[in-house]
Amino acid sequence: MRAALAVAALLLPLSLGSGCGGRPPVAKADARGFTAAALRDAGLHDVKVRSGVSGCQVGRQAGWRTRADTAAGPVQLCVSRSELRALSVTDTGAGGRPLLDDGAFARLDRYRGRVPARRFVPALTGAVALLAAVGAITSYVWREEHRLP
Repeated sequence: MRAALAVAALLLPLSLGSGCGGRPPVAKADARGFTAAALRDAGLHDVKVRSGVSGCQVGRQAGWRTRADTAAGPVQLCVSRSELRALSVTDTGAGGRPLLDDGAFARLDRYRGRVPARRFVPALTGAVALLAAVGAITSYVWREEHRLP
């Protein structure tokens, strides 16, 4: 039984390190989808997100810089890589005035996206594999310890 616990103790950090625990990171495609949905929710129309996505940093948080063209003008967002939310927005319209009013900016600030469910499948697979391995080792050790002479 001790051997099974030792193996489980070794496998657990490996499985957690490979994505079994925590939130999956936000991919570039997820950041683009978030940008389109968040800007529409903020009240902007004819939102077309550009294909190019680059890295950005706001304070200590890393993000994805997305650019979108809207009916009101171009908008740039820095979308967090750890969760789907806007870290910063650049919305300078004609004459240097912002495109978003206070209400639209507040809606954008509150908007949270969801990471697609497909991103959680590897974590579930890893957890099931870990449980199966621990179960098999425990069963083997128990049979060895209780074998009749």
